[in-house]
Amino acid sequence: MKVLVLISIPALLLAQAESRTSTYRGANGEAVVMPQPPKVKVEEKVLREDASGRVVERVVRPFDSEGRPLPIEKTVIEESKGADGGSVVRTTVYRADISGHLKLTQRETLQVSGSKDYTQEQRIVERPDLNGGLAVAEKSQAVTQSNGSDSKRDMVVFRPALSGRFETAYREVSQSRTVGGRTEVQTDKYEAASTGNMTLTGQETSSTTRQPDGTMVQEVTVYGLAAPGRVAQPGKPQLREQRVVETKPVAGGTVETVSIRRPSVTDQKLPAGYTKVAETVCAGCKLSGGPDTSASQAQTASPKN
Repeated sequence: MKVLVLISIPALLLAQAESRTSTYRGANGEAVVMPQPPKVKVEEKVLREDASGRVVERVVRPFDSEGRPLPIEKTVIEESKGADGGSVVRTTVYRADISGHLKLTQRETLQVSGSKDYTQEQRIVERPDLNGGLAVAEKSQAVTQSNGSDSKRDMVVFRPALSGRFETAYREVSQSRTVGGRTEVQTDKYEAASTGNMTLTGQETSSTTRQPDGTMVQEVTVYGLAAPGRVAQPGKPQLREQRVVETKPVAGGTVETVSIRRPSVTDQKLPAGYTKVAETVCAGCKLSGGPDTSASQAQTASPKN
């Protein structure tokens, strides 16, 4: 049997090699330093790999804040390749109970077809039913079209109604464009209204850039129906929040800061400046998300007033 660890050796012992601390604003504006919740160790191995596809087993071993192991989760991913270039991926998830016995909790089947510039996805999610078997809990279909640096993805989710018939429950349309190192994304979210029609319930726009020093800066604007202190207007999302997330590489890890600004209950206009609400220092992390190969220790920093 061929065993392949898909993450670097230092990351295999993630609980020892990577540590995080976060600084938040307390109720009175004071800095509150908190350890990141429970670390996780991920183990992966390839059970089979050939021209027709492969089978991967992933075991997630979480730990509590004291380092004690929690119930594990095992995922088996079976990928089959088609002659036309398409693929079928079946993902089966098992979760352990308090006694450590693994129980089937979900099975997802994803079928992908198309070409480089046009892809179609069909997804079926099954979960345990009252009869001890599996029942279809959700279906979705998505189409992604690409044209150079532009792309558009349209996804529709179907869920069973009380009658058992599958009805449209959610739709998400995302458009992305990359120009001059800046990636801009707009996502419109629709949900089924009581009338049976789809209504625009939310929108999110983001702009991501990389600074000369390697810092990743993401600016996000969120719109929703339930803006604080205002009457919801179906089909007319209102400004909820703007946030800036900066992830900066530092010696031995990264520092991520989150700053936000929101309209008040009495004034829909945004305040002039942002308020830093959180700062996370990750020792052993890289900006790309992978852990560093060098040993390091966690650091903390308080947000500036």
